[in-house]
Amino acid sequence: IVTATGVQTNTWTTNPASTSWLAAIATYYSAGAGQQRVFAGDQSGTVYAVNTATGTTGSPGWQVTPAGSTAIQAGVSIQIRAYSQATTAFNTAYPGNYDVVFAATNNASTTNNKLFALRSDTGETLWAFPLAAEPPQNKNVDQILGQPWVDYARNRLYVTSKSNGGGQPSLWVLNSLNGSVVTTFYLGA
Repeated sequence: IVTATGVQTNTWTTNPASTSWLAAIATYYSAGAGQQRVFAGDQSGTVYAVNTATGTTGSPGWQVTPAGSTAIQAGVSIQIRAYSQATTAFNTAYPGNYDVVFAATNNASTTNNKLFALRSDTGETLWAFPLAAEPPQNKNVDQILGQPWVDYARNRLYVTSKSNGGGQPSLWVLNSLNGSVVTTFYLGA
């Protein structure tokens, strides 16, 4: 743990026998911002972009609590513009010079959890899944405890949730460009 501000480097080794890791925080260089930031969420439902040079959420960092978010437990994911395989589609869906941060809720309800797509530069909500246009069977989402996984080659998000006792999907494949459901799977209770 380093208490000094500024760029730090370190070489570390994890214990492969340890199974107690819940999540890891990574620093991402965000397009157009000119600063590196760490993105994370917390149990109050707030998502943070912390400026690694100052250790604060001050410019170009930010903090937002998206509407309908009361808790975020899973690590956030980033779709980085510079590394997107389908750059033309990504640039069309997200015009500008920013990356997309994905944060999932762990609200107490078994039916009102969401996945938010946020602008990396401002924290503005781009879309929230489930979308208003989704059919009824895709509207109820149980708690999301695992970090969303980004598939750069196909612009997909893989999101796992609880299944409300088997009554709801528990694996969601979403379009990362607009939040629409590609397919769902019921993985049991």
